[in-house]
Amino acid sequence: MTANCVLILNCDDTVEMRYGKTRVLRQAGYDVVECGTGAEALRMVRELMPHLVLCDVQLPDMSGLDVCRRIKEDAVTGTIPVIQISATFVTKDHQKEALKYGADIYLTEPLEPKELETVVSVLLRLARTEAGLREALARERAARAQAEEATQLKDEFLATLSHELRTPMNIIIGWAHLLRTGPLDDSQKQRATEAIERAARSQAQLIEDLLDVSRIVTGKFRLVLQDVEVGRILQVAIDSLRLVAQGKQLAITLTQDACDARVSGDPDRLQQVFWNLLSNAVKFTPAGGRVDVRMQTVGDNVSITVTDTGIGIQPEFLPFVFERFRQADSTSTRQHSGMGLGLAIVRHVIELHGGCVGADSAGEDCGATFTVTLPRATQAQATLKQQSDVVAASGASLPHPPIKVLLVEDDPDAREVTAAGLTKAGFAVHVVSGAVKALELLEIWLPDVVVSDIGMPGMDGYEFIRLLRARPPERGGAVAALAVTAFAGLEDAARARSSGYQAHLPKPISPDALVNAIVNLKQRLD
Repeated sequence: MTANCVLILNCDDTVEMRYGKTRVLRQAGYDVVECGTGAEALRMVRELMPHLVLCDVQLPDMSGLDVCRRIKEDAVTGTIPVIQISATFVTKDHQKEALKYGADIYLTEPLEPKELETVVSVLLRLARTEAGLREALARERAARAQAEEATQLKDEFLATLSHELRTPMNIIIGWAHLLRTGPLDDSQKQRATEAIERAARSQAQLIEDLLDVSRIVTGKFRLVLQDVEVGRILQVAIDSLRLVAQGKQLAITLTQDACDARVSGDPDRLQQVFWNLLSNAVKFTPAGGRVDVRMQTVGDNVSITVTDTGIGIQPEFLPFVFERFRQADSTSTRQHSGMGLGLAIVRHVIELHGGCVGADSAGEDCGATFTVTLPRATQAQATLKQQSDVVAASGASLPHPPIKVLLVEDDPDAREVTAAGLTKAGFAVHVVSGAVKALELLEIWLPDVVVSDIGMPGMDGYEFIRLLRARPPERGGAVAALAVTAFAGLEDAARARSSGYQAHLPKPISPDALVNAIVNLKQRLD
């Protein structure tokens, strides 16, 4: 701060004395304003916020000591340095009294110009240092508060994660124990298998959400863009939740003012967005309520709104509704499960598509509205050839003769359940427990598709496929290969393909999805 940027208030009722001090300060490069009463001084301090105040003790309307006290007691002006000056009250007792009232220093007239200039310079330097320390302290307190909040959020998240993982695991272990020890009647067995499947799907979704958040944080979240029809994706998401809604006596309505609207997007990720928004609406809407979905074009954009008659969102939580790990209720007595990840993923996916998402609610028990806005595909994008549709499991017709599949899986439980699912779907399946045995079997039997795990003892799936691709075609070197693995990152998929696999599927995967993947891979390579 240079001298000519500093404003000083000089309060003295004696014109000659006031003029002398003002002249010294202005010659030193300071800006100076003057007044002659205590009332004027208090008003000007509030209005002008000077960097320093010179105040005579003896003023016509009040004591300069009271002026100083009121300046220092004011939360707005309390940090402004005050120099108390007197030509009458010059004893040490007067000095002590002035300092008691809050003065930073007490000077007596007559003043040497150099003395006044030096005192002002020192006090201004001290004030700047003190202001810097206050700012540093404020920053430190803010950083500490932010760190404490982050720690609290982390602790709440870990506690919630433990609960969300243990609850379905308890269901799975409990029913599995009863199925093993029995006896259960057919109705109980049906409920057991349904409960185990629901719990496993819940855990799989939680794991996938955690992986998505990890990809977002590390910048590895990617989209596979193509020309897609938004209405079809939205309808699929709604259909997938109709049974759940009916179980709660909820009505889901869909109004489409733009049935053929298309965007350049990732269909799987957009379906994930719509499913998250709709599942939240269903979860937070009491029985007998409704969820209204509307899609329309607004200029060059497609707008999708999901409105529910549920519990609503508190106004103070609305700004944080799309933040990771944030939940309106994270206590142990909360009524709704979840990790607070879904909406954060929604926002990231929509922003990667060049769109935006917003939330609105009038408050508790007033429902909520989420609005997704996506840019429509240009005419050039709309004419691009769409990727081939995935074969739906319910309508998939397997070719004849059946596809021959070699399953390579070291985990006995995973091997058994996967083989059972493929056999039930109509494949001709051979199963081996490791890569070495697979290579031995390929000497005498040639499959149409190899389905292999990656993480296996002795020889992993990467080394296995490299050795397989080194063989001539008649010994399996050109066979279609699909990696099914718990190594689920984008870098894992890229490594699998570069090693020799034509497709990569992350675990957990449903039997229907695996059937579709094998059929599609076989048809694509034929």
